[in-house]
Amino acid sequence: MQFLSDKEKRAIPHFSLSESSEAGHALFEIKEVDGHTAKKKPHVFIPHRKDYYFFFLVKDGYNRHWVDFVSYETKPGNLYFTVPHQVHLKEKTTPVSGLFLAFTEEFLALQDRHELRDLPILLNPDNRHELVLSELENVFLNDLMMHMLCEFKTNHDWKSSMLQSYLNILLVYVSRVYTRSNSAANSLAGSRQMVNRMKTLVNEQFHELHQASDYAQLLHVSPGHLNDTIKAYTGRTATSLIQERLIVEAKRLLFHGDLQVKEIAYQLGFEDAAYFNRFFKKLTGETPASFRLHSRDREKYNLYRS
Repeated sequence: MQFLSDKEKRAIPHFSLSESSEAGHALFEIKEVDGHTAKKKPHVFIPHRKDYYFFFLVKDGYNRHWVDFVSYETKPGNLYFTVPHQVHLKEKTTPVSGLFLAFTEEFLALQDRHELRDLPILLNPDNRHELVLSELENVFLNDLMMHMLCEFKTNHDWKSSMLQSYLNILLVYVSRVYTRSNSAANSLAGSRQMVNRMKTLVNEQFHELHQASDYAQLLHVSPGHLNDTIKAYTGRTATSLIQERLIVEAKRLLFHGDLQVKEIAYQLGFEDAAYFNRFFKKLTGETPASFRLHSRDREKYNLYRS
């Protein structure tokens, strides 16, 4: 099995849009991808993070990619997406064609529309990365993205404003698709904002804050109210959301790097490495060292199929 070099192992490589884009676009890019002719940058075949939002509407071909230890087989007609800072890995399999869209937080900030950041497709509260589209939804998104592509290729006046408007429509539309199958979430729409704010805070503070009461204080609500809201909306407790985020990051660091377990414990805010071991085992059924060994077994994860 292929792993990162000793130099790369200390940290998971992190790529900006300008580094990933063949044309060097820094804030926004949309393009048609022909999997038979497109040249892929080498970093897509090793575990890496992106600092931008990524959408891919598949037109043809099947492929497999991984996001935080979950594999997705791309299928024609579906939409695949990720948010910044997740760990990605693409397998070397069959070519895929479709429409590629990427944009950064900075591009969103140009609009000064804070409500966009509360859209489900950007916050991704269910941690999903695939949307199965109906035929009508696929046609709508394909037409919209083609309009975006045509505008992107022009040098017309107010080009940026036009692209921002198209992107707003896309994000709202895809958010509707995202939530349509979640009847429980739809019936508790009033709780969505608190849940989204909670998840945002957890992503920002999980290295330091491990208690639900800490987040309740930041949200200016009681711990009981926060827990009841989270549980009603997601079916999980506030504490479980924090613990799941810690476990995901621990697995990333164990699998993709060579930090010692005690170093990972300290990096995640655990002062006692022994407690971190017990915490990890309680939630996963195995110790951090055991997970690192088993997760690197080629037969189990089959990450580098040629």
